[in-house]
Amino acid sequence: HSLWYTFTITPKSRHQPQWCKVQAQVDKMTFLHYDCGNKATEPFGTLGQAVRGTNAWHEQIETVHYMAEELTKELLANLPEDFATSDPLILQVKMSCQHKANGHTTGSWDFGSTEKTFLTFDAENRTWKVHYAGAKQMKEKWEHDPHVTRFFYFTSMGDCKSWLTNFLMHWEKMPQFRGHPAFFPSHPLTLSHCTYFWSIHGGFLNLETLGILVFPALWPKGEWLVWSPLLPS
Repeated sequence: HSLWYTFTITPKSRHQPQWCKVQAQVDKMTFLHYDCGNKATEPFGTLGQAVRGTNAWHEQIETVHYMAEELTKELLANLPEDFATSDPLILQVKMSCQHKANGHTTGSWDFGSTEKTFLTFDAENRTWKVHYAGAKQMKEKWEHDPHVTRFFYFTSMGDCKSWLTNFLMHWEKMPQFRGHPAFFPSHPLTLSHCTYFWSIHGGFLNLETLGILVFPALWPKGEWLVWSPLLPS
């Protein structure tokens, strides 16, 4: 299972309300939209409604806002020259942590624009990888700055790990997943405005109206695994 935070930052508009937006996802299911400018928080979907008001929810909001401020300062001070002169300048940072099946946790950061990633930090091993030659100076400065390295490490391997554990506990209690451990999704998708053939019943079912979830964990024959609390198990 994984938890992702995607920061989309427009630093030149920092004094405007929508200079930064954050989207959070558990296993690619969005549950949070956050507007850094006016500190507006929007729980999204069933999981967002389930975890809003929890301690983990409030802790993540405080940390995410601090992260946005710190990321913006660090990026503006260390951007590759050709990126710094872009207009409009739109930066994107992705932080993630993953719980492996063996209980092991990994974490990472991707830094770049909305079009390309130029630098990655492997939090577990505290190593950097340059994807774009112009980001080499940024990598060299950050890897020798213990404050920056600790910030990236502890946020992804500490805070993110704790939040993911908490959110998954709430997710597993949701009615649509309770009692169906085999169907617990690694990458769930909610499909709408489309109709799919469900071979088990030999007919067409409208997935939007039934609230069916489709999981890209495929059966050996290659069919999609389809399940809904409104359909027989």
